[in-house]
Amino acid sequence: MKRYFQSSVSAVALSVMVMGGVTTTVSITAAPAFAKSDNANSNSNGGNRNDNSNRGGRGNGNGRGAVASSLGALNAAHANENALANAAANSRVGMIAIYKAAVVASAEAALGIEDAQAAYDAYVAAQEAAGFQSAYETYDDYLTADPAPSEEEILHWETLDSLQSTIDTATADAVAAKTLENDALELAANKETGDEVISALWELLELPAE
Repeated sequence: MKRYFQSSVSAVALSVMVMGGVTTTVSITAAPAFAKSDNANSNSNGGNRNDNSNRGGRGNGNGRGAVASSLGALNAAHANENALANAAANSRVGMIAIYKAAVVASAEAALGIEDAQAAYDAYVAAQEAAGFQSAYETYDDYLTADPAPSEEEILHWETLDSLQSTIDTATADAVAAKTLENDALELAANKETGDEVISALWELLELPAE
């Protein structure tokens, strides 16, 4: 049986959001669970990676000092869980807490895509195992069929359509969650962020490694 629909997990969205009175415009790509943001690493000179950290040097004092310096205001992530939970939303600690929550939400949304895709794949596999062969190549062929499709065909194609809609909704949710994650990081940081800075931030926030 052919794959009639394809999930657009890598769909790119452009969104304008308002957080804490600040408006930001970002372009993002839906990513796997707990994948670190790519957009947070772009700068105003055309998106080139600006890694202020001392790569390869985190094993010594100078390396850690460089990372701490690059973290800037994000060093407020040293705050304990109680402080993060009770900080004012417009405070630095509060904005970091919002970022942490956004990372978790983004990961959950990405898992939602995986679950929706797994449900789709399981249905297709079950139909194949049952020996079902559709008379139509695509959903549009089914919709324009003449004479009208059989009840079995209707059940098959409407189920596929419903499962695909679930994938599409999950993908849109993941895109929105990733946008919020990127925006939250931009608002919390006072410096450009690179891979090592974000890794250090995740360590401080006790977020699971990628």
